[in-house]
Amino acid sequence: MIKIKWWLFMVWVSLRWIPDYNLGDEVVFQGRIWTLCQGVSRPVWTLGRIAVNNEHTIMEAHERDFRKRKTIRNYLRSFKSGYKFYKQSWYAIWVHTNSLSGAPVKRRKSGYKRDPYYP
Repeated sequence: MIKIKWWLFMVWVSLRWIPDYNLGDEVVFQGRIWTLCQGVSRPVWTLGRIAVNNEHTIMEAHERDFRKRKTIRNYLRSFKSGYKFYKQSWYAIWVHTNSLSGAPVKRRKSGYKRDPYYP
């Protein structure tokens, strides 16, 4: 039951990533489609695109100068980015602590000598 609760929470939080800018999102900048390559110095993002002749073009732009493309593919990519982040980084912690505070879960005694998460 705890796993289902935290999985649902993880899905809900990942849905909140959809309207925001994420790496790999397609955006429209100056009438062309670009891909967000990095956002380390947010609100300025690095945009990249591949031209017809296979030349890579990289440019930096402020968030106010471009907009996210409203496509199902783009929305799914944003959701997957959030989902993978929470699944890899937080899900196990949430399940085994049963809280966002980090307090350990009260566990029933099992036949195992050591719990792999709490030595």
